[in-house]
Amino acid sequence: MDSVTRTLMLQSAKPTCGKLTEEEISKQYMRQEQQREWEQVKKKVLSDSLFYNGIQHGVGKWTVNRSHKMKH
Repeated sequence: MDSVTRTLMLQSAKPTCGKLTEEEISKQYMRQEQQREWEQVKKKVLSDSLFYNGIQHGVGKWTVNRSHKMKH
């Protein structure tokens, strides 16, 4: 972890957690990075699965065409 990231995490943790050790900072950083990576993988897998099955965001029977008003 670079020094800027470490310093920012220390500054943001002081008001809520008190003094953190280097090890705690590193663990927190790794948890955040793993969560971010997981979110990216999850989004990619979902997107690929939908594409493979021919499902496209904003297209289909549930799409509302707002330019045409329904007439009754």
